[in-house]
Amino acid sequence: MSIDDKTQDHALSIMLTEFQLIRAEMMERLKMQKQVERLILILIGTLIAGAAFIVQHKIFIILPFSTVVFCILTISFFEQDINITVLAGYAHRVLRVEICNNVGGNDEYDTLMSWEAFRKKAFLKSAISKYLTLNRTTLLYIPPILPVGMFLYLKYYTSYIAPEWEKIEIASMLAVVAGLISIVYFAVKVPKLYNDIAKDEVDHFTTHLS
Repeated sequence: MSIDDKTQDHALSIMLTEFQLIRAEMMERLKMQKQVERLILILIGTLIAGAAFIVQHKIFIILPFSTVVFCILTISFFEQDINITVLAGYAHRVLRVEICNNVGGNDEYDTLMSWEAFRKKAFLKSAISKYLTLNRTTLLYIPPILPVGMFLYLKYYTSYIAPEWEKIEIASMLAVVAGLISIVYFAVKVPKLYNDIAKDEVDHFTTHLS
């Protein structure tokens, strides 16, 4: 084996190791999303369990602040999605190309490690993918909206809360609005980021597999 061959093999080994590390980090971020989902469920259960206490002691300000906490958790969930798309984009558009060039550089190698392109062609454009995305987004919206919705209902349609706005209530509502706007932004942005991972390679990939 020549020095050039050894250098090439060493470079390929490094790139494959980096590829594996990236995939491992992506899996860790998926686990973090599961942890966020568990925290959301725990908070929902806590609010339900403490509903009688909140009503009895009239500490309804907890409701909008709960929405703020839900928004933070939801944004944290989407943050993992953003990091996953960055990692996947680097692995697919940079590392994969370098590895393909290293092992041959011919068209026959262009479909190596093309999971992202296959995923976009076979799944992301499908109706089931759009349904699952909508379903997940809806489920992430419900926990933040319900507490603040209940707070506004109690304030305007019952005698539990004085109709006059206190400073702490105004501050909490401003935080709620900022949080909900952020969620809307990420809910629109994240699916686009996933679709853009293999944006330029799909047509070429399809040609090879057709």
